[in-house]
Amino acid sequence: MAPSRQWNFLKTWLRKVYNKEVHEYFKDLSPLDDPDINSGRSATKAACLIAAVDSQNMALLKMNNFYYVVQKSHLKPAIFGQTISSYQESTVPYKPQVLLYFKQDGASVPNDKEPVTAEISFRLVKETHKTIEPIEAKRLATKIKNIFTLADGYKFSKGKIICTYKDIENGYQIRLYVPSDTEAVEVIKKVLSIQDHAYNDDFFTSHIPKKDTINNPGKETVYGRLVSKRRWRPTAIVRFQYATLDIYGLDQPIVLVDRSGTYWGALERT
Repeated sequence: MAPSRQWNFLKTWLRKVYNKEVHEYFKDLSPLDDPDINSGRSATKAACLIAAVDSQNMALLKMNNFYYVVQKSHLKPAIFGQTISSYQESTVPYKPQVLLYFKQDGASVPNDKEPVTAEISFRLVKETHKTIEPIEAKRLATKIKNIFTLADGYKFSKGKIICTYKDIENGYQIRLYVPSDTEAVEVIKKVLSIQDHAYNDDFFTSHIPKKDTINNPGKETVYGRLVSKRRWRPTAIVRFQYATLDIYGLDQPIVLVDRSGTYWGALERT
């Protein structure tokens, strides 16, 4: 291929795949590829979308703008933890674990805050790392896709109330921070439906703390500079992003479903 043909091919691919990420991030705006450049958030989207006439340099500038200026991907918080392989070396074989990840929409995140997130996990008690097969992972992926990706992704509200659902026999030790018991029960039933398990109210508990939610705690001086104080159980709506399957003996989780564009090779995409 001549360089120009290579670029035309790559640009077509980027406009299909990369622009989809941009549209997803700005999902509160029109899905058109020619947003209004005279209004704030719409103009920001326009500065990220790759157009059919863009040169290689212009496309690179727009991608850097999206990832490093808008999403601030280079400023992701440090994580205290360990790799899967080192964790597995320090523990005994465990049951396969499914994890559902939820995240606050970018449009609703305050400028100086990180998006609110939620994780819900459960164990596949009838499987082991030696018995589980790809066909079962695919079945789970399809079920999760059908339950959690409809209507732009299942969402629920987070709050200060702690609700738990403990059914050890079936692999559930769910903990949710929600504004009401009703919200928690709805979410739990959704999770149980992945394996067609019935909800049992005997396994449900809730606790309402006396302390109120703190969404705007103000600022304080740390290391000579002004930083935001930590929020306490902030209220926010979180939306389903992806689901993974962690199997003992594998260095990487199996990505079951991904509607966020975070992972390649998901068994199911939306």
